Amino acid sequence: ETGPSSQLKPRPHIFLPPSRPTMRVALPLVGAITITHETPGCGNWTSAPADECPERFACAICIDLVANLEKGLEMCHKYNSCGFLNSSTVAELAGQVPQEACEAVGLCSPQAVPYNDRFRIGGVSPINMRVTKALGSRGYNQLRISVVTNAAEAGAETGIETEEGSVAWSYQSQFQQRWYQYYLKSAVVGFTPGEATTLTVEGQRVVVDIPAQGQGTVGLIVADPCISADNYCIYQNPYNMKGTLQSVINSMSKHRLDYWMNVGDLFYDLDGTRTNDFFSGLSLTAMSKVHGVTMGNHDYWIGGSPGAKMSADSFGTGHMQWYALDTMASKDNPAEPFDFSVSADSQEICAVSNSFWYNAVGNVGFIGFSNAYEWWQLEGYFQEACAWAQETQPQLVVLLGHWDAVNLGCQAGEDTPDVFRKVQSIPACSALGDSLKYVVGHNHCNEIMQADTGFMLGAFGMSGCGQFGLPVLDTRNNRAKLYYFKMGTGGQREGQFQAVLDCLDASGFDGCLQYADTWMDVALAPAPAPGPAPGPAPTPAGSWGEHAG
Repeated sequence: ETGPSSQLKPRPHIFLPPSRPTMRVALPLVGAITITHETPGCGNWTSAPADECPERFACAICIDLVANLEKGLEMCHKYNSCGFLNSSTVAELAGQVPQEACEAVGLCSPQAVPYNDRFRIGGVSPINMRVTKALGSRGYNQLRISVVTNAAEAGAETGIETEEGSVAWSYQSQFQQRWYQYYLKSAVVGFTPGEATTLTVEGQRVVVDIPAQGQGTVGLIVADPCISADNYCIYQNPYNMKGTLQSVINSMSKHRLDYWMNVGDLFYDLDGTRTNDFFSGLSLTAMSKVHGVTMGNHDYWIGGSPGAKMSADSFGTGHMQWYALDTMASKDNPAEPFDFSVSADSQEICAVSNSFWYNAVGNVGFIGFSNAYEWWQLEGYFQEACAWAQETQPQLVVLLGHWDAVNLGCQAGEDTPDVFRKVQSIPACSALGDSLKYVVGHNHCNEIMQADTGFMLGAFGMSGCGQFGLPVLDTRNNRAKLYYFKMGTGGQREGQFQAVLDCLDASGFDGCLQYADTWMDVALAPAPAPGPAPGPAPTPAGSWGEHAG
């Protein structure tokens, strides 16, 4: 597919064959459109923006043009495509669904699955569920449980049955502003740390087993996963990225997986179809594991930067509702999990509060943020997160931020290594010393950026270094170990590729360490003496039976 969600971020160090100087698209479909554009060649097209190499962005441009036809807006100028692809070129598509229409005339590659069917919720698990840790300020023993359904099939409320009684969904709403085809139900509930907690969610029995505060954990960390092969997602097929990641998460969940994190560019998804496609392959057991994400540039602008934005972009708004994290936006009222004050229809990225969160799983604290905001917008949140870390004393704190460098929408001085240094200077976080680490994506490589401290984990299918591996963080036994299962190099599978998958399925992470390299192995300061084990937390005020439209 060469749809808009395949217009990926340029990396100036990536060298691939130049694009053809002439583009001719003429497929025998519904009113096929032929465009011919003579250029001197786009050269290194992975680093060429849309206005310099518009033929590589024909699908994205078509969608933006069609989306704005009824508004009478001519969008070709910002792409420098007016000479060959403009509103007149696509006038016959007025009133149609932009993606579907552009596929029909051959400007976007058609998919085997009909367009509307791509949104249908379903798959391996009977429900499409999210389990995220509640914001750290709520206390350790709280979760946000959410279920995504199709808007047309939302059905009657059933809520959550816990060991303490019934909890109504505190938030119920069709997705707002973007990804309207989906409907979200969400509530913050208590659980018993260190014990298997049985919940009934939408009629399905769900077992949530989260380590007690201070206990060691095992977690998978990925970034920049792409799951639809095209000229950018060139390693999807060699590594079967979608199926492999689904298999790994499902397999590890059967044995030991406490959480999995995705550090931005979340499946390169414009409209929710690719995200839904990936989650449809996860088991209910996998969906019961804690999940967390941070936003990357393609989660705001599918073209990869503010300069390539188009009206159909998510601007983070569709993504934040799908992943339903417990962020700063919901701190004061868990029944209102999102801040919609910045509308996606204004073509501005969502309010900063929707992208910042902090919590802990066992003995690991996480601070998730987006580099697309300025420091004055983030500093107060970081101060709060550092104060929380100083009070709760996780043995390890991991900073999760997508960008590794200032480009493509990252604010000046806000790339993750720079933010890491700023956070180190906050008194409450300076006390963390060597227990503070960071993880980035953005650049499509897997490598150690700073020994025992910073790691780039962004090679999951996209053009770039061509690597593939499974980074697993193990913080048991008062040590922090980052294992790396090397699965591929240069687009070629390693000899142990299938053996690793078979081993994880049969024996879980602990039974497969013979296949892993060790990227980090450091001692952790002893955990503070545990206090009385907390029971399930009461459901927060304002989260019983209140509805949001």
